[in-house]
Amino acid sequence: MERGGWMTRRKPRPEGMGAPPGVRDYSGSLMVMLTHACPLRCAYCGVVRDRRAMGWETLRRSVDFLLTSRSDLLQLRYFGGEPLLEFDLIRRAIGYAAGRPARAGRPVHHMITTNGLGLDDRKLEFLAGRDVEVMFSLDGSAETHRRWRAAPQGQDTHPKLLASLRRLQRSGVSYFVNFVVQPGGAVRSRSDLELVVSWGARRIQVGYCVGVEWGEGEKQEFLGFMEETARRYGNADHQPASKMRAGMELLNLKSRAEPVMLSDEVIVETDGALYLDPAVFVERFFPSLKAAMGLGRLGEVGSLAEVRRSRAEVLRLFRGCCPPGTPQGRLFLNNLALGLDVGGLMDRLGRRTTRDTR
Repeated sequence: MERGGWMTRRKPRPEGMGAPPGVRDYSGSLMVMLTHACPLRCAYCGVVRDRRAMGWETLRRSVDFLLTSRSDLLQLRYFGGEPLLEFDLIRRAIGYAAGRPARAGRPVHHMITTNGLGLDDRKLEFLAGRDVEVMFSLDGSAETHRRWRAAPQGQDTHPKLLASLRRLQRSGVSYFVNFVVQPGGAVRSRSDLELVVSWGARRIQVGYCVGVEWGEGEKQEFLGFMEETARRYGNADHQPASKMRAGMELLNLKSRAEPVMLSDEVIVETDGALYLDPAVFVERFFPSLKAAMGLGRLGEVGSLAEVRRSRAEVLRLFRGCCPPGTPQGRLFLNNLALGLDVGGLMDRLGRRTTRDTR
């Protein structure tokens, strides 16, 4: 592992948690919903915000549940809300996982999703040197954040966010930036992404809003932005390496996460209930999913393998809750279509990138 400034190179890990690029393998990955609380009110967040939080016993059992996987690579992914509000739980889980005999020598990778506001030196000092990665949400300018990632009282959190990013870069902890684009926002996103790059981010994942309908023109504009971004930052379409931004990596080119609406990852809710990912992460937009996508509870299910579902099953459950022709059904199909188009584009450009770098 090479560290230095804002540059951290990690040992490659399977797609999704980490298999070779192009392979989707979540058999050794588990998401945990540490809390529904968050200091921000992001307009595009689909999580229901309230005061629910996971206790240590539930998180401990979640680690043990992950260790039932037979995968050689294991990953625990901390989500919210804002997971750093429960950092003491993260600290305990990292230590607990490292000492469990069921790990049998297998590495356990920990990924923390955060808005960055609580990422202080104390936390980074603990995370440094451990098998941890931070997904840092950053959408660009202060104006963009005020519009889409507002604080409850309208406070300007952008300076604090950038200070956290600089601390993260100095710490050497592995991270990547998650950058989200709104419908009709692709033009502005070009300058916002330039800002993110100018602030030292070198591994970037570009996402898009779900839970809102994308018009055909907005979709085509976004696809054009994605292709331009891939060609500029990701060495797509046979661009020689000399024309790449030094050290840049557009993670979408290697990902097989699209369409995200059909995510088949398993998540543990704060109370220990098990669900398919969409039931929690788009609950605000599709509230009927939780009743359909439940998988049982910790202590009632023997292994992670027992609750794994295919994308075809996720699609069937979505269509049952959001039938075509209904407002939610039309919204689901709209978001699904965008994800399929994005996935197809990244797959095509990613294959070209692979050939060009051999």
